Amino acid sequence: MYDKILREKELKVTPQRIFILEEIKKMGHASVEDLHERVKDFYSSVSLATIYKNIHLLVDEDILTEVPVHGRKPMYEINIGDHVHVTCPTCGYVEDLMDVDTKPFIAEATRQTGRKYARVAVMLQGSCFKCNN
Repeated sequence: MYDKILREKELKVTPQRIFILEEIKKMGHASVEDLHERVKDFYSSVSLATIYKNIHLLVDEDILTEVPVHGRKPMYEINIGDHVHVTCPTCGYVEDLMDVDTKPFIAEATRQTGRKYARVAVMLQGSCFKCNN
């Protein structure tokens, strides 16, 4: 699946890129450091710089999305379109809320500013169930 996406974007299909994408899919959201820890177990010669380079390339090609997390390093996810993120300020856990209609956010922003928007990113903060107990 990811090899097809990479080819469509005219990117070289490498085992490391496929592994990065598969790991992010499994994890849901991952930092560069999380990915490096997982990748080096399979590809010991892959440096942190290589992970950064590949992540930024995949973000530039709209395959991955950067998820900013207040007070922490960004997380990355497979680009699944507009949705709402909920982050835990204590542990940094990131959760997706897929059933929230983001179109009203865009409509209201357009009404207030007169600009047209193509995407919306909403980040809510609240303690996760683990940190709340």
